[in-house]
Amino acid sequence: MSNNFSIEEQEVELFCEEIRNSGVELNTYKDLSRFIRKNNLSERYPHITGELELKSNNGEDSFIIYGAILPRWYRAICECLGIGQGKRNYHPKNFESQLDLNNKPKNDWF
Repeated sequence: MSNNFSIEEQEVELFCEEIRNSGVELNTYKDLSRFIRKNNLSERYPHITGELELKSNNGEDSFIIYGAILPRWYRAICECLGIGQGKRNYHPKNFESQLDLNNKPKNDWF
């Protein structure tokens, strides 16, 4: 098992504990994403949160979720927090962790 996987496991555990202890009720993934953004959780859990591009199952459109969960941890986190996963009309196309986003060169054009 890689060292990154251990870091991710630790972040998942702490992430779920923090949200459960906050007392907030999250019913959907959209609620979770909003909570991540509002509370800047991506900075505390940079390996498991970030930006996720979803593509429709029919391939016609895609969009980006800011405050997303690393797809391999999505099910475990939803189960841990009691969030229903619902019907899936989209599938993950690309995930960029907050850690990677933070390490990207800044555009100094402006």
